[in-house]
Amino acid sequence: RGVILDGPDEADKGIRLPARFVVFGVGAKPNSEFLGDSLEMVDGGFVKVDGNCKTSQADVYAIGDVAAMVGEDGEVTKTGHVDAARKMAAHVAGSIMEEQQVPYSVTPYFYSVVMGLNQSWKFYGKCDASCTIVTIGLSGWEAKESVADLIWGAFYVDPSNVIVGVLLNNGTPEMIAKLPGVVEAGAVVINRKKLKKCELQQVLEDPHLLTPPELGLGEFHAESDVDEVNEVFSQFEKEAGCGFVEVAVVSELMKTLGADWDEVELKDAIAALDETSCGFITKDNFVNWWL
Repeated sequence: RGVILDGPDEADKGIRLPARFVVFGVGAKPNSEFLGDSLEMVDGGFVKVDGNCKTSQADVYAIGDVAAMVGEDGEVTKTGHVDAARKMAAHVAGSIMEEQQVPYSVTPYFYSVVMGLNQSWKFYGKCDASCTIVTIGLSGWEAKESVADLIWGAFYVDPSNVIVGVLLNNGTPEMIAKLPGVVEAGAVVINRKKLKKCELQQVLEDPHLLTPPELGLGEFHAESDVDEVNEVFSQFEKEAGCGFVEVAVVSELMKTLGADWDEVELKDAIAALDETSCGFITKDNFVNWWL
C-alpha cells in the first residue's frame, strides 16, 4: 500500500512510497470571480492585500481564504484557514477603528483531525519544494502494530538551514503551544542529521539547540559528521583505502565539505595538517582537525 509519484521530470516518475494512509493537500480555489477586475489580484484569483488586509480599493478589506497578503519584499502569503480568518477579522476591525496600524503578522497555521483514528496534526510555518523535511520520533514506526498514539514531529528546513515550519502529530497541549515559537525563533540548524537525532521535546523547548556559534575571521562551520567526512575523504585518497591524501587535493576536498577558503587560509590549514611537510595528510589527522 502507498502512493506512486508521477512528477513532471522523468526522474520523478514511478517513485513508490509505502504508507498505511495518505493525507492529500490539494490546495484551494478562491471564490472571487464575482469581483471581476474591480480589485487587484495575484495568481490563482486571490485578492491582493497589504499588511492590514487592505485591498487595492480604499475602504475595501479582504480576509480569509480569498486573501493573499503581499509583503514589501513581494512575498505572497496565503492564510487559508479558519484560525487565520478569525485573527484577520479582529485585526481589520482594529485597523478600521484606528486602534492599530501595525501590520498583521501571520504564521501560517493549519490543523487536521481524522475521526475514529485518534490522529491529529498541527502545522505552523511555511514549506515549499526547496525545504528539507527532518522527522523526529518516527524511527521504527513500521514495526509498531499501531501508530495511532505515536507522537512525532517534522521540521521544515529551508536552503539557508533555517527552521521555517514544524508539523506535530498527536502532541500534547503543552507541545502544541510551543510550535509558533519554534518558527518565529528563526533558528539555524548547522547539521540536519544531528537534528534528526534530537529528542522532539528538546527542539520544542530550545529551537536554537543546534544553532552554530558566531564565526570569527577565517572560521567556518563543519556541518558534516564523522561518516560524511570519512566518505568525502575516501573520494580523494591517492589509492582506494590507503588512508591518506596528497596536499595538492586538499583545496577540492575542503570545497566538497563546504569550506571554500582563500590561498592564505588554505596554506595555514595545510601547515596544521601536514606538520612534517611530507606532502600527505592522513584520514585520522584530517577528520580530527575538521571536527
